[in-house]
Amino acid sequence: MGVKYEVLLRKWNDFFRTRGYTTRIADITDSYPEVQSLEVSYPEISIYDEELAMELLEQPLRTIPAGEQALLTFAPQDAIDHFKEIGVKLEIGLRIKELPPLLSRVEVRNLRLHHLNRFIAIKGLVKNVVQVKPRLYIGAFKCLRCGHETFEEQGRMEYREPSQCGSCGKTAGTTKFRLIPEDSTFIDTQRVEIQESPEELRGGEQPQRLTGYLEKEITGQIFPGNKVILNGTMMATPPRNQRAHPTTFNIYLEVNSVELEEKDFEDVEITEEEEAQIRQLSQDKELDEKMIHSIAPTIYGLEDEKEVLVLQLFGGVPKVAPDSTRIRGDLHVLLVGDPGTAKSQILLYQSRLSPRGVYASGQAATKAGLTAAAVPDEQGDGRWKLEAGALVLADKGMACIDEIDKMGSEDRSSMHEAMAQQTISVAKAGITASLQARASILAAANPKHGRFDQFKTMVEQIDLPVPLITRFDVIFPLQDKPDPEKDAALARHILKATRIAEIIAQQEHAGNVDEIAGYGDIQPPIDNEFMRKYVSYARKNVFPTLTDDALDRFEAFFVEMRSQYSAGDSVAITARQLESLVRIAEASARVRLANTVELSDAERAIRILKNYLKRVATSEDGTIDIDIVSTGIPRSRVAKQSKIYSIIQDAGPDGITWDDLVIAASDQDIDKIELEMLLNNIREEGNVYEPQRGVYRTTRGGI
Repeated sequence: MGVKYEVLLRKWNDFFRTRGYTTRIADITDSYPEVQSLEVSYPEISIYDEELAMELLEQPLRTIPAGEQALLTFAPQDAIDHFKEIGVKLEIGLRIKELPPLLSRVEVRNLRLHHLNRFIAIKGLVKNVVQVKPRLYIGAFKCLRCGHETFEEQGRMEYREPSQCGSCGKTAGTTKFRLIPEDSTFIDTQRVEIQESPEELRGGEQPQRLTGYLEKEITGQIFPGNKVILNGTMMATPPRNQRAHPTTFNIYLEVNSVELEEKDFEDVEITEEEEAQIRQLSQDKELDEKMIHSIAPTIYGLEDEKEVLVLQLFGGVPKVAPDSTRIRGDLHVLLVGDPGTAKSQILLYQSRLSPRGVYASGQAATKAGLTAAAVPDEQGDGRWKLEAGALVLADKGMACIDEIDKMGSEDRSSMHEAMAQQTISVAKAGITASLQARASILAAANPKHGRFDQFKTMVEQIDLPVPLITRFDVIFPLQDKPDPEKDAALARHILKATRIAEIIAQQEHAGNVDEIAGYGDIQPPIDNEFMRKYVSYARKNVFPTLTDDALDRFEAFFVEMRSQYSAGDSVAITARQLESLVRIAEASARVRLANTVELSDAERAIRILKNYLKRVATSEDGTIDIDIVSTGIPRSRVAKQSKIYSIIQDAGPDGITWDDLVIAASDQDIDKIELEMLLNNIREEGNVYEPQRGVYRTTRGGI
């Protein structure tokens, strides 16, 4: 039977009085209806009265209303009289938070009959949020016989009319009732849908979902992509649009309170003590080195790549130009590597380190999965709703997309707008919307043929469209080249990491966890939680501006690069790389919590860009040619291909033999080996064909 209602009421009265809640209750009445509820932590209730706490978990439909009734006994009488005069019913809600995981935390897939009508906590990822709408709470019904108004409290899922008139006594069968909206009471309600977090699923499992209903002031506070804990009562309701008496019911969660488990960078809570520690760390002379070694420390080497990944976490400053043009501040990074170069591990680590980090595999990603999908609304009213994809869920966070080269061409094209404008435009099922996708993108790809070919440019070996490649600020090739000294250090590092993982597993099994000595290089110098708070503090409070020295250095570098490699009409860098320089330098200043971009930050950005261009955009003659990134082919090669094509075209309709072509190409300083490569490229493009063995002619159109 449980504890009687009167006993519960007395226990709640004693709790609120003893724990000093009377002042807070009075403050709620002063702020009503903006503030309508009192938040109480479950551990506080459990410490005060364990029986009351257990009754709350087992009988919430009786215990929570008793607590809300007890709250009203502490409300000042003048406040009650005031609201009564203006026709407002004073109701103070009781919201319970911080439920113990062992007692109340339940996975969506593990919900069973014994959880019905119990107070539980559900952890998951917010997948869909419906617009806040008014719900009829207490309906005012006018009897059409006598005109008397009768008030009837409504259920969540059902519309209830009075069984009889409160004045003439006519029953619902002998009279009709009309709802009077202006005399009825409505409350805000919102339907949300959460699903299990993907990282907590075992192989082959599909994430299961649960619908929750929020009411009053907790509506409108969570959005798709939030990782939350919903505390509430599990309820059951018959399915809609079914036969009159179905035997299988649907479940939903009557949400009592919401806790954000993982927040945006800007919303991470930082105490004054932690702020002091952040300020102190920012003055550390070894700050950059500690930051770099805190990124995936179990992965050996890759210092240059990890430096950029640190800067990607901090990001540049998003800006709006005077003409309302938005300039993104987020850095986009692409890793292209041989098998076994730890690309996937890096992506997984970064997705866990970044708030609102989302990991997706390009092989299993579709356009709808990345952007947004239009699906029928479960309400059955014929409407459609949008479900956010990975890029929208990662808004103000980081989207890590593995095997991006395995995506279909149509699916990849959906990323263009997200990377440049950081929005997702949707026109589906009669819905036209623009969703925010303000996320840094960290992507990984493999060379077309498994490993890099040293005789081809890197861009030629990536199965990605050039317009998509050019939207990345930094591209790093990860090549696996044998080197005895480096291989020995790599093996030693991997084996040390494996051994420490074995020791930890052994200790956990034995139930005793001791400190493990000798593995400092495996442990991050800055732990993930503090790293996240440091980055959050910088992104929220630091907005650096360019100094004159930094601006002049960027200008001089830009002019120098474009003039230095102007031979053969090649272009070293474009305005797009200049914008990348600014973003990298702003991120560098944010690492130091500096409000200005100094010359040292500019030099750092230039060093990173030069390193990137040297590894990715160096042509056969050793010059930097941005055409390798923007078109996939060096300008010098295009010029030589044009010469070969002209030689074949000038030979006339009979074509030219291979021997004559070799002689003519040597006059243009093109040797036999290079000629073979250039001729193959021209033939693949369809500009030259071989009507008979050893004879070449041009096709119509040409280069």
